[in-house]
Amino acid sequence: MEWILLTEDHEIPEEENPSWKRICQCICSLDGKEATNFTLELVDAGTLYCGGGNLIKGEKRYIVNYVSEDGEVNCSLIDPAESEEEYYELTIQTSELYPAKWCVTQDKAVEAIRYFYENGSRCQDHSWEYLAGGPDL
Repeated sequence: MEWILLTEDHEIPEEENPSWKRICQCICSLDGKEATNFTLELVDAGTLYCGGGNLIKGEKRYIVNYVSEDGEVNCSLIDPAESEEEYYELTIQTSELYPAKWCVTQDKAVEAIRYFYENGSRCQDHSWEYLAGGPDL
């Protein structure tokens, strides 16, 4: 599998075939201030976008989105246990309010990203929601 990692740090060019350790460094470095997002692309398959890292209720929270190469699947990792009515403020380049269920904990983000990295697909054991009004995944 051919991977491309792209971070906000414009002094570091895109990285080809990063190690899992390097990807974990990117996840852990997100703080909603200095570092707010990165992308992990599986060439000719799809891309995971991870952003946020803001501390909310004592835990770092992240938005994890997946877009297939053909653009037909565009979805967000969700935590169905979170409130439908509550919103959290996360910074992904700019500060915005996101539904709480889209703001997953670091553990959930790491699990989903690791599965994608190891298998080249979204983990079906996690809950995903279409962002373009399609059916829940």
